[in-house]
Amino acid sequence: MEKPATVTSFFDANLHHDLISGKSVTGTLHQLNKTPIDWCSKSQSNVETATLVSEHVAAQTCTEQVIDLRLALQYLGVPIDGPT
Repeated sequence: MEKPATVTSFFDANLHHDLISGKSVTGTLHQLNKTPIDWCSKSQSNVETATLVSEHVAAQTCTEQVIDLRLALQYLGVPIDGPT
């Protein structure tokens, strides 16, 4: 029997990162058994004036990536231990 893998994800939003357009940047990091396997940094499409909205967009982006990652691991037959 295979040992279950642990998936951990981190995300953050940097408000007003781009000084010209005022857009925020979302950063995500995904780990499999504490080994970084995927990371992403991208500019958000809308200009947000509140930190809460930028963090919500970052959380939504991270959640979508986690769903894709867990599905790919399931297709590969990797048992996953608990929630991400």
